[in-house]
Amino acid sequence: MAENSTALEVGSKVSDTYEVVRLIGRGGMGEVWLARHLRLPGKQVAIKVLHTRAGGLSTEALARFKREAEVATRIGHPNIVEVHDYNTLASGAPYLVLEFLQGESLAARLRFGAMPFDEVTALIRQVGSALDASHRAGVVHRDLKPDNIFLVPGPMGVQVKVLDFGISKVVASSTLQTAEEVLVGTPQYMSPEQAVGHNKDVGPQTDVFALGSIAYEMLSGQPAFTAESVAKVVFRIAYEQHTPLAQVKPGLPERAYTAVERALQKDKALRYDSIAAFIAELTGQPVPRTQPPATASSEPSGVATPGVATPDSLAWGATAQKTPAAPLEAPRAAPAPRSGLRYLFAALAAVALGAAAFALWRPPTPAPAPVTVAPPPAPLGVTLPPPVPPPEAEPPALAPAPAVKPAAPAAKKLSPSDLALLAEAEQRLAEEATPLRRVQQLLQKLESDAAVQRAYVLAGLAACKERDLSNAAAYLAKVAARADKNRLKAGCKKLDMELLE
Repeated sequence: MAENSTALEVGSKVSDTYEVVRLIGRGGMGEVWLARHLRLPGKQVAIKVLHTRAGGLSTEALARFKREAEVATRIGHPNIVEVHDYNTLASGAPYLVLEFLQGESLAARLRFGAMPFDEVTALIRQVGSALDASHRAGVVHRDLKPDNIFLVPGPMGVQVKVLDFGISKVVASSTLQTAEEVLVGTPQYMSPEQAVGHNKDVGPQTDVFALGSIAYEMLSGQPAFTAESVAKVVFRIAYEQHTPLAQVKPGLPERAYTAVERALQKDKALRYDSIAAFIAELTGQPVPRTQPPATASSEPSGVATPGVATPDSLAWGATAQKTPAAPLEAPRAAPAPRSGLRYLFAALAAVALGAAAFALWRPPTPAPAPVTVAPPPAPLGVTLPPPVPPPEAEPPALAPAPAVKPAAPAAKKLSPSDLALLAEAEQRLAEEATPLRRVQQLLQKLESDAAVQRAYVLAGLAACKERDLSNAAAYLAKVAARADKNRLKAGCKKLDMELLE
């Protein structure tokens, strides 16, 4: 397959189930396409296809790609992207069918700078819940970064989805042998043991370091480790200390400084031994956990089955010392009554029958006449008030006069500084090939909400110009007015980028 060719085409069918709609994104390893389900109207999925090369796919690449499907299916966590299927195209390229997520990555969100502490803790708890579940299943992500954390807005708030377990490490597994002294992960967020290539030391604390780096950036607005080149970044992670968070971002709760600094320790023995411990320290609450998968048991789960004896462990009120049951005895026959008593019993029975017959023959007693109770007399010297006549019907109320709607306030004029910033953003958009970064910087300096809304449109157009569909869709979601949304969609369409709401 050529380097710039596509694995799928718009309108093509995959497994007679999905129709390809458009290309979402492309990277060095593969492509992601939007597709719709042919038998379930309205259902959309993302199809991730691995690139094939002239020499074929390596065993390691296939193993990593397949692991992404296996890990997500095995854990089954609401904060991990759902994988619907794994298969191979007719061309031999393997693909995954994933749930289609609409929102933005944490990396896109961090371009706007530091985030409020409450928002950070809410998002970090969800990421921690996903990692805690994967660690308990024996899987270390080891490539955690803002690009692999996706934010999906919903009616109950933002839901986090952790992506790309493709290079994850299955603890105590030899399905993928990664040689020592080979970097695995994204340099800016990798742990010191990854930075020096000690892959055998990779474990849950590797993800603790990565999540601590991400929390540092979310709270401060800047990465914990930066340099002019990848080699220098790796060296800093392995051997140099970062600037303490308290110096970069004062005013945070003390527990935030304690948690982040401990998570970023070079020596893994000094870090938290689990993601759950880090989350509890940072947020002040235990990590949220889902119901663990059902396991086989030798005893019933609590549902009674006909014909099956209830085990002692399920007995209600069982005691440690069982009470022995009393021996059963055969019933003894009643002794025959004496001859003298037989006549007495017969006489008593006759008397009882006679009394019952008399009660039935006696005529019924007439019902008593109804008694009328007179009202009590009034006390002496007190005159009873005359009866109050019923109130007269009130005349119908007149319908209120229609309220006069106040005139809509005139649109607030933009300040000269906002107008100048917007003009510069439009100029950048028109003249530069990659204007998004500069437009985002100008957006942060705006004063009024009206100016920010106009800047969202310009930023979305800049993203479309750079073929950045993820950011373009994120800015479209921020635009409030329908006319502005239509302007952004039309401008992107002219750039051969289609935005869907």
